[in-house]
Amino acid sequence: MSANQYPFADLNSALPPSADWRDLPAEAHSVQFYAEDTALLDDLSRFIGAALGAGDAAVVIATEAHRVALNKQLRTLGLDVPRATTEGRYVALDAADTLSKFVVNGQLQADRFRDIIGNVLSSVRASCSGKNPRIAAFGEMVALLWADGKAEQAVQLEQFWNDLSHTHSFHLRCAYPIAGFDRAADADPFRQICSEHSHVAPTEGYTSLPTDADRLRTISELQQKALALETEIAQRKKTEQALRESYQQLRMSEERLRLTQRAAHIGTWELDVETDELICSDEACEMLGLPREGALSKNTLLSRMSYLGDRENFLKNLFQTVHRNRDFETEFRMGTNNEEVLLLAARGKMFYNQGHPLVIGVLIDISDASKALDQHRKATRRRQRAKKTGTAAG
Repeated sequence: MSANQYPFADLNSALPPSADWRDLPAEAHSVQFYAEDTALLDDLSRFIGAALGAGDAAVVIATEAHRVALNKQLRTLGLDVPRATTEGRYVALDAADTLSKFVVNGQLQADRFRDIIGNVLSSVRASCSGKNPRIAAFGEMVALLWADGKAEQAVQLEQFWNDLSHTHSFHLRCAYPIAGFDRAADADPFRQICSEHSHVAPTEGYTSLPTDADRLRTISELQQKALALETEIAQRKKTEQALRESYQQLRMSEERLRLTQRAAHIGTWELDVETDELICSDEACEMLGLPREGALSKNTLLSRMSYLGDRENFLKNLFQTVHRNRDFETEFRMGTNNEEVLLLAARGKMFYNQGHPLVIGVLIDISDASKALDQHRKATRRRQRAKKTGTAAG
């Protein structure tokens, strides 16, 4: 049921929780948001206590802690709670247990709710001796659903109560701890919950203000904070969208780079100068015959080189890069499982990541280029020899 279909008058008007019972409408569905349990129990004890004291009926569906505390405060107010219970005018039910009775396979059942709660309301009304008895009801089953992350079911249960109001007369007060609505994503469900109630009572921080001027000042401050928060949320959404787009572009760029590297037989590597830790791309690991997972180091790379001279040349050039800031350039040979020898070229530069020294570079398989160059040189020498031989014969 939407808000404009709600049968109670003064839709969404403010209803002070501490208003006198006789001044309250006989039929209403109000909601109270509270910051502290003590504030909730103070208002609730006055609400339920006034109804019982007037000879009317009361139904409380609450947690055990709240039922025990409420019972104590009602006694402090001088009410004979056991007598009202014996007479049947006062019924206190456990919220979780009552809720479980009309939940089937995780779904709320409207017919079971109507039968169970409707019977309770009819019973307490019949127990009253006066004419036109009224019922004060309090429920926090909805708060349990909200706390369990079931916002849609909380709203659905509020609607069940509204539907029940067509066949039963009662003044219901729901309550939620305001701390449960501390996320921006809670804004829409919060508005939905409020729209299902005829009256909305803000937390005690507002209702306890002594004058209208204080309340208006607080409303203005809250409006400013809400506007600032909405602006911040809108900006954050733009930033998040921009980050998502940038991340997608980065992923695409990385994929293009990976495909280019694979096609060109180029890999990337990074050497931590202080720890000798070596990080290689998949392409570089494949060329070096190293596992893609597991810890790699400078010594791991050196051990893959086939010739001692290549290792010495690698270390010499690395020293020049680290201590004299020269570009890193070296070549080395490495045997493969197919008894072939690859010629790899390593190129790199010195960088500092937040003061941490790194040598970052590329690894290129120049075996084919080297073989092609060698074959070209041999062919050139053969042609030159043939030319000389032909000239001498002539």
